[in-house]
Order: sequence, then C-alpha cells, then structure tokens
Amino acid sequence: MKTRALAAILTSFPIAVILWMNLRPAIPSVEIRKTPPTTTAVSPSSMPDRSVAKEVPPAVGETFPQPSPPTLSQPDLAKPPVPPTVQGAVPPFPSNVDPAAIARDLDKITLMFRDYRTITGGNPVGTNAEIMKSLMGGNPKGAMLGPPEGQSLNENGELIDHWGTPYFFHQLSRDLMEIHSAGPDRIMWTADDVIGK
Repeated sequence: MKTRALAAILTSFPIAVILWMNLRPAIPSVEIRKTPPTTTAVSPSSMPDRSVAKEVPPAVGETFPQPSPPTLSQPDLAKPPVPPTVQGAVPPFPSNVDPAAIARDLDKITLMFRDYRTITGGNPVGTNAEIMKSLMGGNPKGAMLGPPEGQSLNENGELIDHWGTPYFFHQLSRDLMEIHSAGPDRIMWTADDVIGK
C-alpha cells in the first residue's frame, strides 16, 4: 500500500512541476554582466573634471523620468504674417512726404473698403493683389471701387504707398480692415510704419 502511494506521488510530481512551469506568470530574466576593470595610464591633464556630476545607472527596478521632447515655438497668431517686400525694386521716395497726404490716402482706402462692405456684405480677403482684383470688378456685383484717386498699383497689381511699397491689408473683422504701410524705410513692422483702419 505504501509503495503504491509512493509510486503515485513520484508519478504525479513531474506532472505537477510541468503544470507549475506552464501556468506561473512569466518573470523576465535579467542578465548581469561583469566586465573586468581595465587599467590604463592616466595623465593629470586627461583626468575628468570632478565638479561635473557623473551619470549613475539606475538600480534594479528603479525608473527615472524620461525627458520631455523639446517644444516648438508656436507662431504668434495675433500678429499677421509679414508679406515679402522687394528691397531696391522701386526707386526710393523722399522721406519728407507730407503726413497729411498720407492720412488722406489712408482715408481713401478706408472709404474704398467701406463701399465694398456696403455692396457685398463683408471685407475682401486674400493678398494685396487679390484684394485689389476684387475691388476692381472681381466681386459678385462687378463693382469697380479702386484704386483710390491719386494712388496706383505696381506691376503685380498691388496697391502701393507713397514710398512704392505694397500695403499690407489685415482683416480684423467682417467690418474692419487694417491698412499697413511700411513707411519711409520701406520695411514692415518697424517704428516708422503707418497704420490706418
């Protein structure tokens, strides 16, 4: 009787071991490598600076926070994009243009946009050339509203200021258009720019 029980135990033991090996959760194996220390001659000038912190490897099971990826700077959405200007393409105008004449030109452009809104219900959109095309008959009503009296377009169909630089039109809302002139230096977004609405 004892031999049968012993035989049963001995027979069932390998089966139990096999089941235990298949059913237990997988434990990742960790391989530890030991590298023998290397000895090399070190001169005092090639010794590392001891003031610099040394990188310490993490202990087993310890995790370190991963560095976050660098953030890209977002464009300033409040400021309209700067249109390209061609320096030297137009001969320079004198910088002593009468400020009253510049104010009159901006008023005429403002009235031109007001008339366009009255006819079509909103401001024209696009680049300077696209806006001028709309104002010169390329609108749903076919109304010819520009260019304003005493002002002209360049070879690209853009309305230009007293210094020969194309205006920059920025639609602030359905009913408001900002008119931006580069001023005497002919460079946008500098201190001498002239802005009207």
